[in-house]
Amino acid sequence: MGSNNGDNPAATDGAAAAAGSATIQISDFTTTAAGGAAPASSNYEVYYFFNDDGAGAGFGATHTAVRAPGKVFLTGSTTDPTNFEIQPGKAVITTGDTLTFDVFAGDDGSANNPNMVSIFIDIPESSNFAIIDQDATADGIQPFIQGGNFTAGVVLMNTLTSSGSTHELNYLERIPGVGVVNLAALTQIAQFQVAMISTLSDPFQDIEVIFASSDPRVTNLYDPDGSAQATAIPAIGLTLRLTQQGALAGFVDVEGVVDASQVINIFLSSSGALDPLTDANYLAANGDADGSDGIQVTLGAGGAYSLVGIPNGEYDVRVTKSGYLDQVSSNITIVGLVEKDLHFTGGSKLFGGDAAGFDDDGDATTFSVPDNRIDSDDTEAISASFGLSSGDPDFNAFADIDGDGEVGVNDLFLASRNLGTDGDGVFYKNAPYFAGNNDDAVVWLASEKAASGAVTFTVQAIDLSSLSAYSVSMEVSTTDWEVVEFSDDLSTYLSVINLGRFSGYDGIFASAAVGPRAVRDSEMDLMTITLMQRVANPSAPGLVAVSVVSGNGVVSRPVISAAAEMLPRTFTLSQNFPNPFNPTTSISFGLPESGYVKLAIYNILGREVRTLVSSPMEAGSYQAVWNSTDNMGRQISTGIYFYRLIVDNQVISTKKMIMLK
Repeated sequence: MGSNNGDNPAATDGAAAAAGSATIQISDFTTTAAGGAAPASSNYEVYYFFNDDGAGAGFGATHTAVRAPGKVFLTGSTTDPTNFEIQPGKAVITTGDTLTFDVFAGDDGSANNPNMVSIFIDIPESSNFAIIDQDATADGIQPFIQGGNFTAGVVLMNTLTSSGSTHELNYLERIPGVGVVNLAALTQIAQFQVAMISTLSDPFQDIEVIFASSDPRVTNLYDPDGSAQATAIPAIGLTLRLTQQGALAGFVDVEGVVDASQVINIFLSSSGALDPLTDANYLAANGDADGSDGIQVTLGAGGAYSLVGIPNGEYDVRVTKSGYLDQVSSNITIVGLVEKDLHFTGGSKLFGGDAAGFDDDGDATTFSVPDNRIDSDDTEAISASFGLSSGDPDFNAFADIDGDGEVGVNDLFLASRNLGTDGDGVFYKNAPYFAGNNDDAVVWLASEKAASGAVTFTVQAIDLSSLSAYSVSMEVSTTDWEVVEFSDDLSTYLSVINLGRFSGYDGIFASAAVGPRAVRDSEMDLMTITLMQRVANPSAPGLVAVSVVSGNGVVSRPVISAAAEMLPRTFTLSQNFPNPFNPTTSISFGLPESGYVKLAIYNILGREVRTLVSSPMEAGSYQAVWNSTDNMGRQISTGIYFYRLIVDNQVISTKKMIMLK
């Protein structure tokens, strides 16, 4: 909770409040965060935070700042002190965020309903923002899109221009049919979006968004006779607080050595994606040129590390070091102004002993390359080089796990102690028995709709002999669809290099294993792409061509079959959406085979609150909706809850959700 006089996260509740809410009185503040006197009565900016790791109440180490999207309201009531208003009056945005603004208009109470609306908005500091184009098929940027509650209007102007360092959004709409549309109540007219694209050197700065009100850019409502309705416009429509990007920090335990001064690589990629983060500001802030091999970090005291300048979002974080197994932590949320703690210690430390695994050059006399798993190949490689140092021509640098310049007992100890351990994202060895081709393979495009409204399309394949690379050409209407993300399933098995790009309606995706490696699987997904609808009835994406490469390098063009429903390959339990929620949320789960299914909700004490599913079910994808009531039909209280999927008396997964009021 912030104010213009300091912070005091420990403030207590004031006057009695309704269940699930709190009333904070200035008189309850005894000191500021800096230890000064209680703040005086005044107007204050209020922010609130919630823990997202279930660690307990209070302003914990892991917390998320909550902020609301902005809305623009044009009110025509002559009884209000202003006729134009932006709500909320303050909004927080950081690099990578997009704010959506809905534009509403209302009648001024006169006998005539308006038949013309003009909206002119100035957004300064244009270098910090991108205005989202609502009609990519037209020349220039059309910042506004017509609102859902009013579709009969004729748009006469919809342009973005620049004047110095200011974005000028210009919109003019004529409402046909005098008296047909009654705007006495607020009616949605248009919508626009603003994205923050820059990184700040300061922790934050405020800018003011203005309604233009001088000739010729006059924001107003007009009667059918052309006369302007009586309208007052505030000098400042909205204050946007621009924040710096987030940070990630913690400790890394490198097994068998002193952690301080060890050099590791840290890769950040968007959750479910493969390409490492290449944001220019992020790379520059962490002293890296291109980020292709991750960020090289020299650990500090106790194995401490930190990354700064990270754009808001969810990331998969991979830590690597030569001779050690990779560790990955998935779906890490980064929020502006917050340093996220993430530790690779305990069961997530870097386990040593990865000295061998696959032959990357076909020469049996040279050293094999580590494969991110520790088995007999590794102990044999260390034994073969035991006692040799870096000056010896037969020295195997891969076998020098602890990096002391000699293959010794500590290296052998690490490999033997961790025998049978795999890293995250195992690389399988290439072998000559990956022969054959994929001429009999069949591929198709399956789809699955998420609770958020997005649709995930998956390229599935059957009758594969082995796979080391593939390419997919796909046709997607970028007018009908917005591309959210795509991911590559080959990386589940192998270390890969991949790409994905669009040129007009044509998309191309490809992935290839690093080194001569292959995965043997008769059925597997090649890649997925998640799309969000731009229009009500979008045209379905389609496969144009698919090529697959077998383990021995044979290229095949499999048959493309008609689209099919996507059958889950494993038992899955998805994160509920929305989360936090009030009062309803959806839970999706997948069954690769039939069984007796129980899906239940539990409180933080482990007591069952509600049984959503308890019955035999066939294989398929399902969704259950919870309306925040218990098994007796009573409304549950605000707090943290857990939901669990059980199939045939076996616990599949348990996840956390948050109910907020």
